Amino acid sequence: MEVKAPREDWAAAAPRLLDTLRRWDAAGVTIVSCFEPAFLAALRGLSPAVRVGVLWSRPDLRPAWGWVRRLGAWSIHPHWGLVTDAVVRKAHKQDCRVLAWTVNEVADMRRLVDAGADGIISDFPERFAALDGDGSGGGRAP
Repeated sequence: MEVKAPREDWAAAAPRLLDTLRRWDAAGVTIVSCFEPAFLAALRGLSPAVRVGVLWSRPDLRPAWGWVRRLGAWSIHPHWGLVTDAVVRKAHKQDCRVLAWTVNEVADMRRLVDAGADGIISDFPERFAALDGDGSGGGRAP
């Protein structure tokens, strides 16, 4: 779930979101991501159990890694063009998953699978089936 809320709404949005996740028993299976790591920190302050994902678009990933550590993030969500084998290895060493966005081309999906990405975010998930004809991504479906 990607949160898009202005800073002035964070104080109200974080507890409401957490309440909704708990009411639907979805806190343990939902990843909350946001381009504003400070929102994730507000959410994390309310619940150490909620899964947070650091959504990132800037080429310099160093600040993102800092947020991953501070938040104990479940995942990092870099733009697909930033994902390399080294990024995936670094994330996995921190017990963090890599979910790349927005991956719409089959060739890019294949590269990310080969790099070891744990998942992709796409406008066309059905294209993933084109990787090997059965949708398994060569035995490793992100």
